[in-house]
Amino acid sequence: MAIQINRAHAQHHGNDNAMTQIIVHHTTSSLSLLQYRNFFRNSKRWARDGYHYLIRKNGAIYQFTDERSRSWGAGVENATAIHIALNGNFEHQRPTAKQKKALKALIRDIATRRGIPIERVRGHGHIPGQATACPGRNMPRSVWANALAVQAPTPVAGGTHTVRAGESLSVIAQRFGVTVANLQAWNNIQNANLIRVGQVLRVGNQRTHTVVSGDTLWNLSQRFGVSVNKLKAANGLTNSNINPGQMLVIPG
Repeated sequence: MAIQINRAHAQHHGNDNAMTQIIVHHTTSSLSLLQYRNFFRNSKRWARDGYHYLIRKNGAIYQFTDERSRSWGAGVENATAIHIALNGNFEHQRPTAKQKKALKALIRDIATRRGIPIERVRGHGHIPGQATACPGRNMPRSVWANALAVQAPTPVAGGTHTVRAGESLSVIAQRFGVTVANLQAWNNIQNANLIRVGQVLRVGNQRTHTVVSGDTLWNLSQRFGVSVNKLKAANGLTNSNINPGQMLVIPG
């Protein structure tokens, strides 16, 4: 599921950096969006907003700095780090359930797009040489440790999968316990980077048929020597309606 990010405040500062890690912070106080911006520019005298993303207590995510731009907040780590801050002081408070859910979703989104391993997602104070308690004792690494956990292969009716926003062939391959090469071969994909949202992929070496005008389940059952009921079961159909362009799995 795609996450919602308010990018109205995002700025690009002109230096395109190769970001290879994510650093998690807390703001130490509950700030409004205006207070958040003024805190860095006025109190800390920084040239720009301190973090790339801010997660408020209600789980809303705001982006203040383009991911390609170097931000502030962790010294020498800034050149390669995307910073995520959560509103609150987690030395004394606990992050809300909505904040934790949003944090994991945002980490998953960034790390998947940029190929950042979970080992490179750290709290500010977890980095050697960073003399700070941030993001607080109530924000241990365990909060986000399973953000990139691969789910057990999920049975998909008929052995197909519809590509969703943020997915790559490697992500889909891990999910179903197959290889990228398998997916490319089953779906005649030449470039593993060229898949689109809504594309239906075969997962497994089944026979398939793309419905054309005039096809019916009855005609297809006769052509392929299987029953209508088996065709319906293999494709998760509750009725006999099929549409041109629809991919059907032909059970063995």
